[in-house]
Amino acid sequence: MLKSVWSNLIFFNKSKSFQSPHLQWHLTDKCNLRCTHCYQDSYCDNGLNYDEMLEVLEQFRCLLLHFRERNGSKIKGHITLTGGEPLVKKGFYPLLEKIAADSDLYTFAILTNGTLIDDKKAKWLSGLKPRYVQVSLDGSESVHDEIRGLGNFHKTKRAISILKSNDIRVMVSFTATKRNFRTFPQVADACREVNADFLWSDRLIPEGSAEKNREVIMTKEETSYFFRIMKAEADKCHQDKTTKTRVKMHRALQFQFSNSTPYRCVAGETLLTVMPNGDLYPCRRMPVKVGNVLETPLASLYYNAPLLRSLRDSKKVSQGCEKCDSNQDCRGGLKCLSYAVYGNAHVKDPGCEVNSEQALKITSL
Repeated sequence: MLKSVWSNLIFFNKSKSFQSPHLQWHLTDKCNLRCTHCYQDSYCDNGLNYDEMLEVLEQFRCLLLHFRERNGSKIKGHITLTGGEPLVKKGFYPLLEKIAADSDLYTFAILTNGTLIDDKKAKWLSGLKPRYVQVSLDGSESVHDEIRGLGNFHKTKRAISILKSNDIRVMVSFTATKRNFRTFPQVADACREVNADFLWSDRLIPEGSAEKNREVIMTKEETSYFFRIMKAEADKCHQDKTTKTRVKMHRALQFQFSNSTPYRCVAGETLLTVMPNGDLYPCRRMPVKVGNVLETPLASLYYNAPLLRSLRDSKKVSQGCEKCDSNQDCRGGLKCLSYAVYGNAHVKDPGCEVNSEQALKITSL
């Protein structure tokens, strides 16, 4: 299999940028919820069968083995399994066991809405040793339930408690919009109550079901205000000796308010996304098909797809970022949001307040 994959390569990139490959794998569009900000527009079970899923896994394994050979090191890849809701996908459980059995090759995580987690599933997951399980809380109880359905706030908190009681690391995601960003402190409080390990946030991308909600995209001023709220909660968690919950400010533009290392989008560079039918995207939130891994090997698509090569071109500076000192680190901010708003991933993040005529001095923050 390994030989057949590399024999199909047309272009071989000697760059060592792809040091820790991350496969975000959407196993199915099927889901038990109908969240208003979901980037899906369909909820049917249109995924691959089990044998086809094994083929995708083998292709990612081949890519990892190649990079180990080329770099002379035993780098590990990472696989994030999501959906839809991955727990409803037929074949999910044996697939996860197979992934976990190759722990020398990759770590794995699960992105789930959490509502289907019970003690039996959590005990089983704990035995497979996931890197983490991520669930979502998108506001106070009333706000979260308005987005995700009545009763789901408490179901998600219960899932976190069950996972933590089974020694599973839990990450909580908050999707920020104009309507909910001010409720972030209540989400942080909820995370502390159930001892979630980490809370992080990114901004809404208007696609799928969220396409009709373009009016809830935050303005530049609201984005900055939200990041200040995040920083206040991060400081509060850090100072609270009774909790281990931490707020992570590691997404686009957040370094401007947290003195953390600038985030840069790695879509198409270290991140590849396989959709339920085998289509390959740079990122799920940048829904541009570059091929299908059942038709063209994953490695060939990675090296040859023009969009992927463009996204990882370190010399390419986003429009509007030319005079910013951070352009080589930040690389334009949230590229999927730029693509959704402007139709071009190489334009400055619409949430960035830094004037294009001024240089952002990281040291002065």
